[in-house]
Amino acid sequence: MVKDIAFFVKLKSKPNAPMKNFLFAVLFISLVSCQKEVDRTDIYEYGKIVVKDIIQDSIKSKTHFHNDLPVEAVEQLGYIVNAFKDKKDYEFLKFDTVKAGIFAMDSNLYRFKAYFKFKDGDISSLSFCYVRDSLNQIKPFLSKGDYQLRGYNISEACREPYLPSKLMFPTMSWQYELYNRNTFETAKLNIHNKTKYDIDYIKYRLSLIRKLDGQIFFSKTLEYNQKLYSKDMIMEEITPLIGVNAGVNLESGDTFEYLVEVLEVKPNNSYACLELQEVNNSVASQKK
Repeated sequence: MVKDIAFFVKLKSKPNAPMKNFLFAVLFISLVSCQKEVDRTDIYEYGKIVVKDIIQDSIKSKTHFHNDLPVEAVEQLGYIVNAFKDKKDYEFLKFDTVKAGIFAMDSNLYRFKAYFKFKDGDISSLSFCYVRDSLNQIKPFLSKGDYQLRGYNISEACREPYLPSKLMFPTMSWQYELYNRNTFETAKLNIHNKTKYDIDYIKYRLSLIRKLDGQIFFSKTLEYNQKLYSKDMIMEEITPLIGVNAGVNLESGDTFEYLVEVLEVKPNNSYACLELQEVNNSVASQKK
């Protein structure tokens, strides 16, 4: 405010200054004086303004957050703004503030996280880390890694296929026909659920490749429709392989290799879906 007044005095005292400059200065001060200052001691008020600016892609014209933005956070901000570019109308659902410091030296570091719902029903989140100065003023702490600016459409991410990396297919066993050692008589695939969650359904594609010429001689989409508890391991019989001629002697276990591509797993226990469920449960409990 002091700088604005100094600007006014300078214009007023300039010799032969046109009257329009004087009026402009008065108007400028009036507008600045009428602007609502953001309370930098209130993380929820400050956080809501930041979310609004990012969603409306007006962050670069604001001073309360953009001036605090380090160079390494600008690129991440661009990704977030782009993710929300077609979504403007929203309502806040809940706010979280948790300690974010990993080391003892970061004990005064916190992360603010806002959840909001767009008009089309999608729920999203945006979060940033911050510290407080000696006057209890909020100062965003934005960097790479654990402290970076984060934001994404949770509902959209939850709609993506759930393909857990800890669903394993470690071994395959088979028997060949007695009088035709190129043909499968039985085949079983080992499925190991190393995730933290029970699985009700698995869709996957099993492909078998001859090592002799690199040709795929079997490829089929299969389903497993039984409960597979967390940490359990089963041997699933692959009946479509029975009677298939591999074109090589199956007596040796080194004539072909198998490849499993997971296509779908239910229920969807991805991070996004679990977070979405948590938000919905929290909002529902608040309405009771």
